[in-house]
Amino acid sequence: MIKSIMNKPKNVMHSLARCAQLAIVALFALMGCAAKQADAAGSELQAGGGNPPPAPAYLSLYEGLHVTGTPVEVDIATFRLKVEGAVERPLSLSFEQIRELPAVREEIVLECPGFFIDRGVWTGVPVRELLARAGVRQDAKRVAFTSLDGGYTQWLALGELQDEGALIAYEFNGKPFPAVHGFPVRLAAKGKAGSYWVKWLGSLVVQQ
Repeated sequence: MIKSIMNKPKNVMHSLARCAQLAIVALFALMGCAAKQADAAGSELQAGGGNPPPAPAYLSLYEGLHVTGTPVEVDIATFRLKVEGAVERPLSLSFEQIRELPAVREEIVLECPGFFIDRGVWTGVPVRELLARAGVRQDAKRVAFTSLDGGYTQWLALGELQDEGALIAYEFNGKPFPAVHGFPVRLAAKGKAGSYWVKWLGSLVVQQ
């Protein structure tokens, strides 16, 4: 009898301990669910909280042009397009100064052979206009067009830059370029493959 009476409290204590453990597990489970719900709510808030949409995918069509290259961050307040090298009067032009120069609007086809063809109206300043203002030296032969970050350069002979199809462009179909398409200015080179159309243009260096 004594043994059976002593077993009962042990069983009771064991049951109470087990219940306590289950209660603790349940509490942590509830806390975990609450945390997950809070995280989910936060994610939904972030997704719908006015954050900018993801950048268009590479080679996707965005605002009439296919996306290529990695956008360069530009502070338009300090942006300057430089024309230098074998010139008499080096230039350093702000975006507004570029837009104030005589401009042309021309329908030009941009083609990346084997990938895409984009058609539209490009607005900008003829390259020959900038070169004339800078005063190209007689022994100059070509111009190097380089992106703002210095990561990309293409060269064109001076003779290829004498018609209006070579532009320092700042609009496409009447709208300024978005960042993915070369804001604030890019080269439009009529008759040349898309690889020559340097985006996020930072300088023109006239070379001998």
